[in-house]
Amino acid sequence: MAPVVNMDSASKMFDGRPVLRNVTLTIRQGEFVSLIGRSGCGKSTLLRMIAGLVPPDSGRIDVSGEYAFGFQDARLVPWLKVWDNITLGIDTRRKFRKEAALLALRHVQLPDMADVLPHTLSGGQMQRVSLARALVHQPNLLLLDEPFGALDALTRWDMQDLLLRLRNEHGFATIMVTHDIGEALRLSDRVLVLRNGTIREELRIDRTEVDTDNRPSDFAALERRLHDALHE
Repeated sequence: MAPVVNMDSASKMFDGRPVLRNVTLTIRQGEFVSLIGRSGCGKSTLLRMIAGLVPPDSGRIDVSGEYAFGFQDARLVPWLKVWDNITLGIDTRRKFRKEAALLALRHVQLPDMADVLPHTLSGGQMQRVSLARALVHQPNLLLLDEPFGALDALTRWDMQDLLLRLRNEHGFATIMVTHDIGEALRLSDRVLVLRNGTIREELRIDRTEVDTDNRPSDFAALERRLHDALHE
């Protein structure tokens, strides 16, 4: 698979404090990579650098194609209907914008929510709308910053299932920041452990043998390994 992200020796400082140090990373088309680590280790900064929201102080970052960014907070405009939120910023006629929004809503299993306002939605529905807003741009890279962190356990599980299905259907690469080791192991092809601004460990997940919940057969051993890496 062709690379969609090439990062070479990227570094970043804030107020004289190193946040990321000489990070080199390649993400390929269709790959799912999770970033885990303690608060302040540079996970979100790394994601924002890939998105071009934060420039590196040194090094190089190349991103191929379209990307979409998803946050823990769905960030919907409260006075706009759902379909308007999904297509906000798209420069085309209203009719075609709504058609695109309706298609995206079908992908996230909310076909009847186009004309409602955000305050009528549950937390899980808001995150589905956020994913629909990403899909409408037909990205080949999805950047997610703790997208399910504020959801209850059952809704979070459902959203993980939805994200897996969408990734399989559309083939986009995904980079996700999460604090949840189980979530990372369930969704990812690779898990990167960040500590003190560097990638300290890279775990490759064998997805050829997974259980009915999409967890790798050696889930318990991998979970212990990541737990130990985070607490070194």
